[in-house]
Amino acid sequence: MRLFIAVDFNDEILDMLRNCQRQLQAQVRSASLTAEENLHLTLAFLGETEEPGRAIQAMKNIILPSFPLRVGGKAGHFGDLWWIGTEESRSLARLADTLKKHLREEGFFIEEKKFRPHITIARRVVPIQDQREIRLHAPKKEMTVSGFSLMKSERSGGRLRYTELYWKSLSEGKNAENDEKK
Repeated sequence: MRLFIAVDFNDEILDMLRNCQRQLQAQVRSASLTAEENLHLTLAFLGETEEPGRAIQAMKNIILPSFPLRVGGKAGHFGDLWWIGTEESRSLARLADTLKKHLREEGFFIEEKKFRPHITIARRVVPIQDQREIRLHAPKKEMTVSGFSLMKSERSGGRLRYTELYWKSLSEGKNAENDEKK
């Protein structure tokens, strides 16, 4: 199975992301928009593995406090993939780095590249021929990151579907922990 670990968003941020998708769609010839239920921020990509238990163990080893995160304020693209960014967050970078360390200790190959948090809103974006620049207004919205999820990615009926396998809570206090299996 194909796995990754991610942060999900509250309704206010999801609304802002959907609005950005509508803005993008109005300015391009075509695009494959990320389904609303698939909008997330990837912390670590694991790829193909049949051992989700090792990923869950790595997640269980993390004891960090919840933290605020601002999403929006910037948008961009990597080729034909469009994204919305986050405000710089040491807490988010610490979570991603700590997670990757524990995943490596569990035997996963995790790339050493710098963490660049972004939310993919569309792929295969084809601009209108004579349009010079695509502009997206992504107002900053804030949420509290109180946990993160192990997700399975699979194609079903031609659609990409993400299923949460495990959710790990970030602590409110230094030693508080509340994990749930789904």
